[in-house]
Amino acid sequence: MFKRNHLYTSLIAATMLAGTSVAYAVDVTTTASVTVQNAFELTKSADLSFGTLRVTNTLGTGTPAPTAVGAAASVNLPSDGTAMVVTQGSSDASGADGVSQISVITEGTPAQFAIANAAQNTRLTLTLPADGTVALSSPLDRATDIFEVTFVANEDVTIVAADGTETPFNGINFVTDATGALGFKLGGTLTVADDAFGFGDGDYDGDFTVSVNY
Repeated sequence: MFKRNHLYTSLIAATMLAGTSVAYAVDVTTTASVTVQNAFELTKSADLSFGTLRVTNTLGTGTPAPTAVGAAASVNLPSDGTAMVVTQGSSDASGADGVSQISVITEGTPAQFAIANAAQNTRLTLTLPADGTVALSSPLDRATDIFEVTFVANEDVTIVAADGTETPFNGINFVTDATGALGFKLGGTLTVADDAFGFGDGDYDGDFTVSVNY
């Protein structure tokens, strides 16, 4: 009987000791952070070139001599690498206007751009220069615009994937890939400017801005 009571007493004492054990807590301080990157990279690997052209015009029969051609000649440079398309100038019914003509000697090449470090699988917005804002002139006479360049995004832009696959731009497929990258090529249409006469040999150029944003 004594041994049994002694066992019970020992069990109760052990239980009481377990119930009065002290729990210890350890604190640690950490930091929450985020990096905001709204900027991305947009680089140009090639300028827009309309190649080498023969450009001429004929004066109309107007008196005094006309100061503008009729429907000016133009050449479209596709962004997909296909051949340029020339539209010759034409005079009005009276023949009073001059007529400009273009012949392709060497094919042009589209501008090429690359986007990197943007958000993954994200649609971006491409903004091209408005009509009437891009003019080409000779370095010898910057005051006289000889050619005008116009752009139509749905016709003049080709999207280039990382594997080289090319897709025509359609307004909604300007989307980065899983690495946040996107490439594209830009063509356009070169038109003889109003009042442009006497096309001297040499280079004609003009700067313009292409914008990409979220």
